[in-house]
Amino acid sequence: MSFPLDTLPVLPDDLESMDPFTVLPQLMALMKNTLIRGMNNIHQIAGVINPLHPDLRHYLRYVECYCDILKMHFQGDNVFFTKPVCSGKPLMVIISPACNPSTELFQESLEHLHKLVRNYVENPSAYSGSAVRDCLTFGPKMIEQMKAQIEAIEIDELRRHVSTENIISMIQESIDWFAENTDVAFMAPFVLTHHDPATSRYWPPITPDGQSKLPAVLKVHEGVWQFAPFDAVTREQIV
Repeated sequence: MSFPLDTLPVLPDDLESMDPFTVLPQLMALMKNTLIRGMNNIHQIAGVINPLHPDLRHYLRYVECYCDILKMHFQGDNVFFTKPVCSGKPLMVIISPACNPSTELFQESLEHLHKLVRNYVENPSAYSGSAVRDCLTFGPKMIEQMKAQIEAIEIDELRRHVSTENIISMIQESIDWFAENTDVAFMAPFVLTHHDPATSRYWPPITPDGQSKLPAVLKVHEGVWQFAPFDAVTREQIV
């Protein structure tokens, strides 16, 4: 496998109308797909942008924020699958350790990329697209691991150990944890701009109030969204 990385299979259905136990692997796949598209984007742009590009600083900021959000995603998965549930055991014990694979090496690569980008911010003339791409060589392995992780979630086994009310609250707690531990002003637009509506027109859900506040939120990291694959407001693909 090489770049561009393949995304994970998802159902086009409305998660709100689905069985909560089926929602878990679907929600995981949808979120992981936004991160996969982000990595594909960074890899593709790295080879065409140069030190003299007027928006290099915005691209570097995009990469920095991406590193932070992917790192928190890995950590969020670990929190979710190691936290004891109603039976007193964590999901990785109830279902399988494969639900919570180690991402230590991936996080080390992200940390290296983050430091590299910080150096380019201070010294733009040193920018090297090949160096950025070298930091993403873990991508294919990450995809394999993500697929195996989701496939390891045995819904029937999950249902035997966790109540419907508990799985719903666990999913919401995980979403809340992620929001609390990331820059929401980047995370929310990132999800909107890296989800392909063709795969599911229902996700991510956004309230009328959230939609009205979106233009202001987009201004917080203004400049980075030109590199996103989809428009946050219209949801249309950016050519």
